[in-house]
Amino acid sequence: MTWIFGWPLELERAIEYAQEQKLDRSGTRMDETQLYLAAAMHIMQKLYLYDWPLKACWDGKRMKSVFALCIDKKARTAEEAKIRMSRMPPYETALKLAGVLQAEDEPKWYRYDDGTYTPWRGELYPPADSDESDGPRCAESNSRGYSQWRGWIRT
Repeated sequence: MTWIFGWPLELERAIEYAQEQKLDRSGTRMDETQLYLAAAMHIMQKLYLYDWPLKACWDGKRMKSVFALCIDKKARTAEEAKIRMSRMPPYETALKLAGVLQAEDEPKWYRYDDGTYTPWRGELYPPADSDESDGPRCAESNSRGYSQWRGWIRT
């Protein structure tokens, strides 16, 4: 299972952002989907988020697009998911992203939609016990400003 730590890009906020930034310059009267995609791409370009992708995730029974600050491929539950500071964006970038998204809450863990789970059918392919590793999972030292993230990270 894969868990994504981040903030969702809500449809209402994406449309509002696209209109604020005048992303429909061609005058084609973009529909909601086009405005959503234009806003997502503009945010990624503006904040240089190429290494922190937008992922499709489950939030309860709803699918959301989540800006991934951290990805844990080993955890079986959100409680087991761990932050790896070495793979987090700079703290300032995360703050800018939170501002652009108008996030009122801290980032949280979301279940990545990898095709192995749906809320209404549960696990479609129970995971085999494997020792597959995506690298060390740990809350690393202060080398990347851990103290700044302290309010967002369970220790």
